[in-house]
Amino acid sequence: MSRKAARSGDFRNIYHYPGFSFESYTDFSSYQVRKDIADDAPMWTILQTTEAAGWLRNPTAAEIRAMTYEAIGHGSKGFTYFVYQTELDWNGIVDEHGQPGPDYGNVQTLFGEIEALKPTIRRMERVANVATASGGGNAAYAAADVTTHIDRQTGDYYLVVVNHDCLSAANVTVTIDRAALGMGISAVTDLRSQSGVAFTATPTGYTISNLSFAPGDGKVLKLTKDASKVVYVGEDPLFNVNNGASKGLTDVSAGDGKTAKHTVTSTRTWNFQWFWDRAQLTPGASYDLYAVVKIKYATDVYKDGSGVDRLFQPTGTAFSYGVYDVTSNTYPVPEQTKAASQMENMFWHTVKIGTFTPSQTNSQVVYIMPWDNPANVQEVYVDKFYFVKR
Repeated sequence: MSRKAARSGDFRNIYHYPGFSFESYTDFSSYQVRKDIADDAPMWTILQTTEAAGWLRNPTAAEIRAMTYEAIGHGSKGFTYFVYQTELDWNGIVDEHGQPGPDYGNVQTLFGEIEALKPTIRRMERVANVATASGGGNAAYAAADVTTHIDRQTGDYYLVVVNHDCLSAANVTVTIDRAALGMGISAVTDLRSQSGVAFTATPTGYTISNLSFAPGDGKVLKLTKDASKVVYVGEDPLFNVNNGASKGLTDVSAGDGKTAKHTVTSTRTWNFQWFWDRAQLTPGASYDLYAVVKIKYATDVYKDGSGVDRLFQPTGTAFSYGVYDVTSNTYPVPEQTKAASQMENMFWHTVKIGTFTPSQTNSQVVYIMPWDNPANVQEVYVDKFYFVKR
């Protein structure tokens, strides 16, 4: 890391890429694959374990650990370390004679830990974040790093939490947004230790309090789906699509491998609609209705006034959504809007449409309407809608 990052655990400055932090650059790198929805190429990350006189300092053991777990959290399926063997002015993990250097043991320990996590890391797919942290911060970051992942096979979620404090141990509290998660949780497990983690539930979320972290340490937490909840899913083959939208497109990140897409124009309408089967729902029961949606920004980077590459931050509305009763010409769930700035670029978001009691007699439809905002949003994708019985 650059000697500008003199403080331990400060990953905000990347040499040659001053407009990016380590975290944002890793997300930007994975976007180069995500933007092609049919491409399932895994991303690998090369992590620094060297120094160079005058411009790079060698990361500490805690910083190597933090970068490794953050690489996992931000979508890496594999990683290596630069540089393995000492050459010229690069100090390697082993010296020029192949003898272990100071970092050899640190990397070996990390590989041993991660070996048991490999099957999970392979299955995990990064999605929009559903959790925030308090604690585990330092002078560069307000709190620990938290990222969210899903296992498409089981429906379980994972959180990767990393202590940004590379000097001191920390207690970290994680708060999970229930609406953004879109499911109930029956258990939380620390996968490295295979131990259960206590949590509390509220009407709006879940809280995991006072997780203990060593300096720079990371944890992979499994959020086990509450299988007792009744779910009724509508995938894109059941959608009505309009105004140039299409469905049945191959998308390796979608739940069933297919998605619906609309390229944003200067007009808007209810491009994605699902008229569900009333017979699949319990008469008189109340349901939470969700949609799984992602957007593609109009661009990914721009140059600021100094010629430095910066990540594009969209403005305006991305889409609106609601539930319409065709029979009574009413809205059981009034239309709401989603700001483009609330949507991470090409990560799936679970959006809660609303809570209501579906009619057993009237024709009702849930819809997503991409807004006429092509300067900020290029495409809107919908994977599925689904009901969860309350």
